[in-house]
Amino acid sequence: MKKFSLTLPDQINLLHMQNLLDKGCEAMPYHVDGESVRLWSRDGMQNILHEVDRHIAYHQVYYSLLPEWICRTGYPDFRGIGYGDALPDDLAESMVMVLAGDMKRYCLWYPQSFSFKESMIVPVQLPS
Repeated sequence: MKKFSLTLPDQINLLHMQNLLDKGCEAMPYHVDGESVRLWSRDGMQNILHEVDRHIAYHQVYYSLLPEWICRTGYPDFRGIGYGDALPDDLAESMVMVLAGDMKRYCLWYPQSFSFKESMIVPVQLPS
């Protein structure tokens, strides 16, 4: 499994890669964290961009639900909530519904059981 950081410069570079794909490029240079730059095929880069989109959608939805969870938990108990903790059932259901809606529009989906602790890193399974 390869890992890609999603710092702001990385996200800008990935948007540029999407632009190159849209222009019909068949190979483009990019790097995996801790590795040298290499040429990625069109299919390889599309796979990376798809996983990045899924990752970002997951975290946007999760992050948007945290304030509701915190507000209804109250002080001092809300201090025990950590990023990546499993949401309460009703919020988890809401998250699944939103991501399922994204899947229909953008082909985005993470399973309900998905939990991600390393923010800003995208794991991508690449073909051998």
